[in-house]
Amino acid sequence: MSRTKPEDHKSNPTEHILEWVGHEDGGFFTVYNKETKTKTELPLPLRFAYLDTRKSVAGYYESVQRGFYSNEIKPFSSEPFDVKYYKDGTAHPVAKGTWAEIKGEIGSKGGKYCNNVYATLLTSTSEEIAGGSLVKLPLLGAAGSEWIDLSIADGESFEIVRFEDRTKGRTKYRAPIFTKIGISDAEGAIADEQDAALQEFFGSARAPLDEQAQEPSNEVPADFEEPEEDDLAF
Repeated sequence: MSRTKPEDHKSNPTEHILEWVGHEDGGFFTVYNKETKTKTELPLPLRFAYLDTRKSVAGYYESVQRGFYSNEIKPFSSEPFDVKYYKDGTAHPVAKGTWAEIKGEIGSKGGKYCNNVYATLLTSTSEEIAGGSLVKLPLLGAAGSEWIDLSIADGESFEIVRFEDRTKGRTKYRAPIFTKIGISDAEGAIADEQDAALQEFFGSARAPLDEQAQEPSNEVPADFEEPEEDDLAF
């Protein structure tokens, strides 16, 4: 902080958070409406222009019935995760360290490694969310592994038109299938504008973690959660 150059906390320009529903009757995303506090189904197919990725810790802490949240960090960064849950108006610390350092402790409590994909939603399948919106896709478990396998690069785009039914042990689940695509110049211009705003946010002085958190989920999860694929190296 400086007298002549005060900290400038930028607001996160993300408009919606899309969560993958991967149980055996799923195979779609949901979008949360802050005003009505309800979730709306966003079925496939969906097209996106990729903007950026950040890593975090998410999941559900069963013993306190609250969702985990953490800071978001760049891929391959050595910056530690600061994991908390929010209850009764207070943020409660759970673990702090790199994924390798906290994986055992946080994993035993329900914490999961999360790929937060920022993208421009080019086409929408719901009136709840408009095409051209800047969205975040928190991808965990099988969805996160499929994303890593896509190996997307800066400036590329992708779509999700289908899912695969899979079985692990007695558990049946659905994994989204990502495919790279080309987009129009007009769509690229929208993505460029949104990426500029996103990078300005990432590059600005950051607010405290408790202020950064975007509606940490405290809902009791569905009775199914897709199994973890192989652990992702951090």
